[in-house]
Amino acid sequence: MDGKEIVMENVVSGRQYIDKETQITSEFECGNGEHIRRIGPDHFAVDARRDWGTGDPYNMMSWYFCVKVRNRSNRARALKFDVQAINHSGHNEAYVWAKRGDIWDRVPAEVLPTEDDWAFRAMVQVDAKETVYLSNSFWYPPSEMVKWLTDIAEKHSDLCTLGRIGQTAQGRPIPVLTISDSGASGDKKRILVTASPQGSEIGAWACRYVIELLLGDDPFAVEVKKGGWWM
Repeated sequence: MDGKEIVMENVVSGRQYIDKETQITSEFECGNGEHIRRIGPDHFAVDARRDWGTGDPYNMMSWYFCVKVRNRSNRARALKFDVQAINHSGHNEAYVWAKRGDIWDRVPAEVLPTEDDWAFRAMVQVDAKETVYLSNSFWYPPSEMVKWLTDIAEKHSDLCTLGRIGQTAQGRPIPVLTISDSGASGDKKRILVTASPQGSEIGAWACRYVIELLLGDDPFAVEVKKGGWWM
């Protein structure tokens, strides 16, 4: 490398930016953001991808961004990110979180004055060689949920059966975990618990909690299993 800035962008969507000190990408599971670019010293911008549908201008989840940020330098840095092209308005506060490992922390963010679409600026401290994820939602990759369900089904094979009821528009499996006490007799009522049809929703965590509750020894859970539940 000759010290000049090197920018590598996906020619279709601009979902990756690389220079000698920084790598920013949305090219990963649950990643979202386009036209990633540098607009100043340690200052970057990304366009949030809008819903494929009409979107709701009063709904914070009618847009979603999530990028992976790697500090390639040997020094800690304070980075600024302008998130733009958001199709909602009427809010005077922005919410952005940084994910380090399994820990989420809210980072400072401020709404930017604009005559067009809503925009905001987030600020994050990144240590030398550190990688963080920035997002407006506590995302949970579908592949991790499928792996967790697989482990649960194997661990509790006497109570659980894992199957699938189809696939998403992007080809991901839609899993269904059936929890039932095989020793129970008589007709069983069935209850379906489902969540997270959109990537920015976090209902999968609620489903996980319900599953863990039902597989425990709580007297309520024991009675429910006799009737049969679908997750």
